[in-house]
Amino acid sequence: MKINKHIIASVIALTIVGGIAFAYQKNKTPQIPQTFEELIQLSDEEIENFDIARMNLLCAKGLPGSEDLDIEQCLLKLDQWAQHVKLREQQSLPVFFKYKEKYKNSMALFKGAYLGFAIQDDFKCDYNMELYESGAMEDRTSTRFFHDSSNIFINGLINDLKGTCSSMPVLMVVLGRRCEYPLHLVKCSGHMFVRWDDGIERFNFDITNNKGVKTENDEYYLNFPRPISKKEIAEECMMKNSTNKEMLGIFASLRAICFQEHQRYDEALFCEEIAQQIFPNSQITSLRITRLKILKSEGNEL
Repeated sequence: MKINKHIIASVIALTIVGGIAFAYQKNKTPQIPQTFEELIQLSDEEIENFDIARMNLLCAKGLPGSEDLDIEQCLLKLDQWAQHVKLREQQSLPVFFKYKEKYKNSMALFKGAYLGFAIQDDFKCDYNMELYESGAMEDRTSTRFFHDSSNIFINGLINDLKGTCSSMPVLMVVLGRRCEYPLHLVKCSGHMFVRWDDGIERFNFDITNNKGVKTENDEYYLNFPRPISKKEIAEECMMKNSTNKEMLGIFASLRAICFQEHQRYDEALFCEEIAQQIFPNSQITSLRITRLKILKSEGNEL
């Protein structure tokens, strides 16, 4: 994605102050990004062809809670999980043909559901109930939900088998795409879910309730977990199949909020400004940037 001069200036400042260094060599063979700063130097075309698992993990890299992140090991485990999903799919085909009506005679619905079952039952990935029971989910007055980055990026699921609605849908999309399923990440108000959309069939999947795989229609998510208006849908790019670039914007915002929770406001601002370039009409992002500037001016930076 193309970065404006203000953002480049911010990167330079961060390089001097925090030791963040990266190099983008335009005319040489592209290298696999190793940092978030290198990731955002990719062109839009490169972003759309980039592995979203690596993208998500690069957005987690350097955050509190992800200090021991080994991206290559995480990617290896994801590849192994995807192989297991394909094997389970083949082994379960007799179930589909025996109970086709249960799956609306749709192989797509069957594959999506069994992917969700594999994540929950075989890999033992669950919602982090300690986070839920702490009240952090319902606390709209703070950013404590984002304190530990392993709760909001997929490395927490890969390594500790615990996640949230910020990471579990991403894991499902990551594994599904490795199985060549046409899966997409979809935002609603304060939540994300997965959509199978191959241009012929379209189903929504949600595995964040620890009680199986939900397949609700779009109308449900217009009111869950909170009602959303047509204006919000347009401004925040909700209820649509997210592009890779839009997923980068989502992950950049999560990275920003984690930095904010730890009072690292310069880094938080940098990430939110990346998100703003991707979602230029987002009122939520604009408000976050304004809030961060106020916090920074108050001198509470760590």
